Amino acid sequence: MDPSEVDLLLAALPTDGPYRRFVLTLLYTGCRLGEIAGLRVSDIDWETRTINVVRTASPGLTGQLVVGPTKGRRGRAVPLAAPLAPIVIEAAKGKGPHDLLFPGPRGGYLNSKNLSRALDWPNVRDGIKTFPPGEAALHWHDLRHTAAVMLFRAGVSAPDVQAILGHSALAVTQQYANTRKDAATRAVGPLSALYAPQSRGHAGGGESAAKSGSDQAI
Repeated sequence: MDPSEVDLLLAALPTDGPYRRFVLTLLYTGCRLGEIAGLRVSDIDWETRTINVVRTASPGLTGQLVVGPTKGRRGRAVPLAAPLAPIVIEAAKGKGPHDLLFPGPRGGYLNSKNLSRALDWPNVRDGIKTFPPGEAALHWHDLRHTAAVMLFRAGVSAPDVQAILGHSALAVTQQYANTRKDAATRAVGPLSALYAPQSRGHAGGGESAAKSGSDQAI
């Protein structure tokens, strides 16, 4: 999503409460949904302003909830950006270190199904972002993609983005770097300057004036 679509997402969420906190944490950290569901208060390191991601709470092969190691079975740290800090403080209020940081309203683990149902996601997501025919609608995992793009726009190096997102290979991370488009954007100025002498008089598109009478093209 681009910044304007992020604004639409924020407007579509409740003004406060556990569901808004959960979705904003997805957006600002780039963590997988199950990783956010599995976070505990003690996973926040205020000294380093990071979040320790060491577990995930996701449906198992038969649909039951399984709490276990993250994908790849390796923990990692993600940055606790300034916009997320007050959200985490609010989520942790009145809780002990071993309590879930982002539980549902009844204190249990959130998953994609109950999150989508609570936010009426199938009926609001097309108002946030649409895709070409044949492509899937906006999914919660797309917020992870958005976070990856934002990390690159912030100037974070590819290896650091890889470590933050927990990708097993740098090639996966670089899909979000958009280096080819960035290269094209950087080339606009120099290329335009090179062609400037030849482009004078091309404001009209380089087409000859329309003929009149019988000579006018049909």
